Amino acid sequence: MNIPPNLPLFANILPNDLPDLLYCVRAVVETYEKGQTIIPQDETVCDFGILLSGQARSLKRDADGRQVIVTIINPGGVVGIMLAAVPDQPSPVAVVAIEDSTILRIPFAQISELCDCGKCTGRVQLLRNYTTLLAHKALELHERIDCLLETTVRDKVLRYLRRIAAERDSDHFIIPLDRVAMAEYLNVDRSALSRELSRMKSDGLIGYNRNEFHLFAQSEEAK
Repeated sequence: MNIPPNLPLFANILPNDLPDLLYCVRAVVETYEKGQTIIPQDETVCDFGILLSGQARSLKRDADGRQVIVTIINPGGVVGIMLAAVPDQPSPVAVVAIEDSTILRIPFAQISELCDCGKCTGRVQLLRNYTTLLAHKALELHERIDCLLETTVRDKVLRYLRRIAAERDSDHFIIPLDRVAMAEYLNVDRSALSRELSRMKSDGLIGYNRNEFHLFAQSEEAK
């Protein structure tokens, strides 16, 4: 099992200890084709995953039947980490592979109990890392809610672009969304999004070409 040792889930675990640890927690690597469902909505989840390659999205339909992108999952991101801790609760979202993807899946029950096999050193650290990832996921969802609570299309766009700029440490970046997906992520009408992007460009707030954006300094004062 060829697993990158620098994943956050394995922080402070020696690379030489990783094979025995992964075997003991019954980790498996699964592949998903583009468009394939990784976690169906309304089904319970007993394991969590780390995306090793590809891209996935968690999706939900709003009251009007429109599809909303809840989270975007890139390599190193987690899948089902909150759901696995409450295996009796059905998933409120579906997780779908947007590209051909590979996921390392681990049963939650295997990391929540100590093992006395003597081989899988690092198990306690693994549980600590899981807890840290769980906290980061909660904060990510909190930021997502802040974006959805913005009242105008412009404010939604600016909050999203500022977050991406902060993550990339650059005011010039490429977003992982086309216009349809961007509208779904911001929960706005696609035509309204296109019009607002054009206005923001005319106002000197942003520059863009397809999914490549430049966020100008004065956009910080737009709100």
